[in-house]
Amino acid sequence: MGIILNKLGNNKPVHVSQTGIDSSVLIPNSKNLKHPTLFHIGSLEWAPNQEGLIWFFDNCWDAVREKYPDLQFFIAGRNAPAWFQKMMNLPNVVFKGEVVDAYEFINSKSIMVVPLFSGSGMRIKIIEGMALGKPIITTAVGTEGISTTSGVNIVVTENAEGFVQSISDLIENRGYFDKISKNAIEYIHENFDNLSSAGSLIDFYKKNI
Repeated sequence: MGIILNKLGNNKPVHVSQTGIDSSVLIPNSKNLKHPTLFHIGSLEWAPNQEGLIWFFDNCWDAVREKYPDLQFFIAGRNAPAWFQKMMNLPNVVFKGEVVDAYEFINSKSIMVVPLFSGSGMRIKIIEGMALGKPIITTAVGTEGISTTSGVNIVVTENAEGFVQSISDLIENRGYFDKISKNAIEYIHENFDNLSSAGSLIDFYKKNI
């Protein structure tokens, strides 16, 4: 936004306050964790989420199930159309629809899968998932606006083979799983915590007013 304003002729100092999280509410809790499990949570009326999930199940799910026949994939989100719910009626896929407590749902599952190939804007659910310590497998589109590092605090891949291999890596290597989880929490607290963002904004005001 600052770049756009400058192109329009702005010559004043600019500060961008990005989306933040309340770390007093987003608390990782593994008490009811079911591992390994896969999950996705987001608006299910949004076409990019629908398209991404359909792509994943068309191109990845058979290979994943061949390696892990008992692995379950949980889907949560509001406003899913009937045709989409019907398409998600697949082996080992548990369609939850809108859940009462999104954070409780996220805490109870282990690996977040976000296969996005279109759409714009920052993915709030990815930020929330990272804050809750979830290793997330997504695409470059999924991490737009979030300066993550693949293999450090998230896993970024672009094709079916990459998604299948990344799922396998996180299931088979608990040390890798724990590293991504720990680094994800630290990254979000350092970069997206509301108190930190507020402090930066106050400093900007003090300097420029």
